[in-house]
This record gives sequence, C-alpha cells and structure tokens, in this order.
Amino acid sequence: LVLLTPEPTSLTDAYALIKVLKLTHGVEHFKVCVNMAPDHKTARDMFIRLHQACDTFLSGVSLDLVGVIPRDTGVRKAVVQQKPFCMSDPQSPAAKATLQLARDIAAWDAPENLDGNIKFFWKKLLFRG
Repeated sequence: LVLLTPEPTSLTDAYALIKVLKLTHGVEHFKVCVNMAPDHKTARDMFIRLHQACDTFLSGVSLDLVGVIPRDTGVRKAVVQQKPFCMSDPQSPAAKATLQLARDIAAWDAPENLDGNIKFFWKKLLFRG
C-alpha cells in the first residue's frame, strides 16, 4: 500500500518508492491510498499523475486506487489532544474513511509467492498466524 498526499513531494516520493520496489524487488502491483485529500477530484488527479509517471517510466507496473482519506480538521484537533483521531471523533470523515480502508485491507487475500527480502518482511508483519 503506497500512501500519497496531494503534494508534489509526496508524488515524487511515491514514484521513487514504486521504482525501487519494482527494480530491486520485482514488485509490479501496487495499491494506492490518497491521504489528506481536500476532495475526491483532487485525490483522483493525484492518483492519475502517479499512474502516468509509472506508465511513462516503469513498464509493467499496475496501480489501483483503493482508498481516499479526506482532509479533516478533526485530525489536527486530535493531534493537539494527543489522541488517535479515530478515537477522538470516530464519526469524523477521516476516521470513517480510515476504518473503511482498514476493513478493506483486512479482507484482502494474502499474496502468493512471497519470497525473501521485503516480501518476507511484509508477510511476517501483515499475515501472522
């Protein structure tokens, strides 16, 4: 899961991460979530820009937009209160979107052929049991 925010530096960092994982570890399929999006159009635009960069410079990479976490003033309030925003205001837009994303991730099938390097790390971290 690659997390992206609607900022140019985030776009650059997300692309760099995808490039390293593709070239060094052979990862070709990525799920993308746009965080702190002011609206769905902006989130979609950021995803499209990342997708276009990958299509242009990295052959064989596929991206899926799997979540959008909206910009939410409740998150800032929770930070000031030093509380998790999902607990501080569970009905806030960001909390609802984050909880939905967590449910979606929990329902994903475990990838097959997890072998070595970073794949082994993620397998251990995400698929305990």
